[in-house]
Amino acid sequence: MLSRKITGMYFSPTGTTKQVVSGIAKRVSENINGDSSFNIVDFTLPKGRQEPAIFSEGDVVVFGVPVYAGRVPNLLLKYLSSINGNGALAIAVVVFGQR
Repeated sequence: MLSRKITGMYFSPTGTTKQVVSGIAKRVSENINGDSSFNIVDFTLPKGRQEPAIFSEGDVVVFGVPVYAGRVPNLLLKYLSSINGNGALAIAVVVFGQR
């Protein structure tokens, strides 16, 4: 069986998105690789957005952000456009709070 690099990547000011993304990444890793090991990229704080994330074909990225008023926070748009997937598989997760 081919082992894939699983990454959980999130913006999580309150910790909820972190919990959701980490849980999904763990289950994906268990189902694909047979173990619960995965990498974490936390870009909640500005220092986590200084370098663009770069992935490879065959990687699986569980990517999560909260939405506010139905939108991704504007302060993330520049960073999000810098991410290079290179054919990686992505699982998009948005966490929607109450209104």
